[in-house]
Amino acid sequence: MKGDVIGMLNNKISLLCLTIVLAMLFCYIPTVFGASSISPWAEKEVREAIDLGLIPADMQKDYAKNITRAEFCRLTVVLLENIYETTIEDILSQRGVTPDKAVFTDTHDPDILAANALGIVFGDGKGIFNPHGEIKRGEAAAMLMRTASLTGEYHALPHVFDDASWFPAWARESAYAAYAYGIMVGDNMNRFHPVSFYTRQETYVTILRLYNTIKNGAREQESLYPMSAKNEEGIYLWGYINQNGTFVIEPKYTYASEWNGQYGIVSLPDEPDAYIVIDRDENLIIEVDDLRELIPEKVTEKTPPCFFGNTLYVGEYYKFLFSLPDGEWLTGDYKGGGARSFNDGIIRAFDGFSKRWYYLDRNGKTITSDEEWFWFGGDFYKGVAIVSKVAQSGETKYLLWSTDCEKKTIIIDSEKYIPQHGMAVGDLMVVSGPRSMDESYNFLPAQYGVIRADGIIILPADYEALSLTLGKQILARKNAAEPYSLFDETGKKIFEFNPDFDGELLFDSIGYYMFRSGDKMMTVISNTGTGMCNIEINQDASFRFISGLIQITESNGTCRYYTVAGNSIFHVE
Repeated sequence: MKGDVIGMLNNKISLLCLTIVLAMLFCYIPTVFGASSISPWAEKEVREAIDLGLIPADMQKDYAKNITRAEFCRLTVVLLENIYETTIEDILSQRGVTPDKAVFTDTHDPDILAANALGIVFGDGKGIFNPHGEIKRGEAAAMLMRTASLTGEYHALPHVFDDASWFPAWARESAYAAYAYGIMVGDNMNRFHPVSFYTRQETYVTILRLYNTIKNGAREQESLYPMSAKNEEGIYLWGYINQNGTFVIEPKYTYASEWNGQYGIVSLPDEPDAYIVIDRDENLIIEVDDLRELIPEKVTEKTPPCFFGNTLYVGEYYKFLFSLPDGEWLTGDYKGGGARSFNDGIIRAFDGFSKRWYYLDRNGKTITSDEEWFWFGGDFYKGVAIVSKVAQSGETKYLLWSTDCEKKTIIIDSEKYIPQHGMAVGDLMVVSGPRSMDESYNFLPAQYGVIRADGIIILPADYEALSLTLGKQILARKNAAEPYSLFDETGKKIFEFNPDFDGELLFDSIGYYMFRSGDKMMTVISNTGTGMCNIEINQDASFRFISGLIQITESNGTCRYYTVAGNSIFHVE
């Protein structure tokens, strides 16, 4: 009997031990599954953020889930408490601010009220905060940099993202700073994705980077800008400066292109027409003359090549594309064709032999198959472009093509409008009306207008000169006696130019235009028609946009930079 009792006790003890072990394993399982849901790219930084105490224990799960506004506020409060090594109550007291408990009607969360009191977050102005609403990347950049501003000044010069058209104007400055300080850097295709939702793991990574930036001054690799300086012989030569105005690549070149993230195009004084591509350490990447030797049609003129993303654009009348990352010529027969534009991160190219349009990404990879080459191809804007298949049976079918491969049929009244080849941006297309004759049976000049992909007339075909900007706006005039005007995508006039404006309008790919407004004046306006600045220039000076800044170069080689607001920032004597 005694042995039976001992045996029963042993069995109960074993069962109890097994139960405890299973319970321990059961308790541990969520952490295991939670950890496994972290994306590989984020694993190291998320772990570091957790180890530093920047992520509350109950938020260490569901890493791929979109972050909410309330959760983001909580993380900023925890971050500040770690930075200042004190409670949020002490931080608020030291700054002399008190949370307003009545500011929102839909939440009284103390972290939200603290973040609001510190100027990190705001509601809709009507008492609604929407604590469970999900955050987009543009909003996250603004909140992160408002948090950073509590600890110091974090200013940055513009960075031209390939998806700049997606940015709301209020998010641009924050995105520039977040990028410059390495807090939010976007993807490896130079896209920031400002309207994409922000996940927990992305938030944890950027909270860590913000912590390191504040604590250690960590920075992203700096941008470079071409700049001239006078040498001992009094000759201006070109190099590259950083945003502090310090030469990173010393002035020794006759020519220097806009810097393209990894590369620059330069030439040396002893061979001013022999352009070469260099990297940040001035290593030779490729000699452009070597590329020209490979071009079937010999190019006699040696004009500077330029960049479409990381793709090199070589040639004059014959335009050739060379992929720098791959070291390869791109597909297509370029007889009379080649790359024509680069917008929304997508290169629009023309095959001159087959007379067809096709598209490539910034690294030169084709994003259209042989079955998707078009006889009409527009520029992409916010992920859409107007295209058309080769006409069959006398019928042309136009499509609105999006980057997610969705295609919708476009409504065009072919009896009233004739589409103009290549003159389309986003869902807008330039068309002309039917040709008419005078009494002597001579054709009258064509009149142009703009229609939208759904058939809505934006501007009637009443204009003798009309073009679409890459910012999806319309520059037009009715006749030589009337001035040019700039219209928005709805057809509303937003700016009227002086009568002497010559129609040359430069766009910075962000949201600003620049033009010569007089013999000694240059003007910048926004894409809403707002005047930004007037800058006095000499009659023989040249100007262009460089990385979202204005570069003015005098005939003697002196170079100056300005912001779009007209503030002088770089000038080397």
